[in-house]
Amino acid sequence: MISNVIELDDLDLLILEHLAQDARVTWAELAKRLGLSAPAIAERVRKLEEHRIIEGHHTHINPEAIGQSLLAFISLALHNPSQRQALEQIILEQPSILECHHTTGADDYFIKVRVAHPRALEDLIVKLKTSASSLRSHSTVVLRTLKETVVQVSR
Repeated sequence: MISNVIELDDLDLLILEHLAQDARVTWAELAKRLGLSAPAIAERVRKLEEHRIIEGHHTHINPEAIGQSLLAFISLALHNPSQRQALEQIILEQPSILECHHTTGADDYFIKVRVAHPRALEDLIVKLKTSASSLRSHSTVVLRTLKETVVQVSR
């Protein structure tokens, strides 16, 4: 939850846009692009971090280069709510689970996973199912990703 919500102006949005494209850009380079001083940019970014608008700076790793070429989505429907805590604990412990969203509709969770091969996906699903005996799952393997963005900054 964001505390102390601040209103973003066009300059804040431009900074976010540039950082989303290249988180390693220097303050000097960003200042040059936006026509400000490096200290002014650094102060703006510090305020965006302080208000948790910027929550980190990340490196995008090519998953195939490290043997994690299989991307899949798993939908989970939990029929016994008393098993929710055990299931969520298993989910949090799995490094191959990149995202987990508690959702509305027929399923309770929508999970994004990256694994090396189909057998690793099967092992993960078995592990999830052993944490909750009344769990129904549905898996979708991704053939190709056309677009993948964390968040789109728009002005």
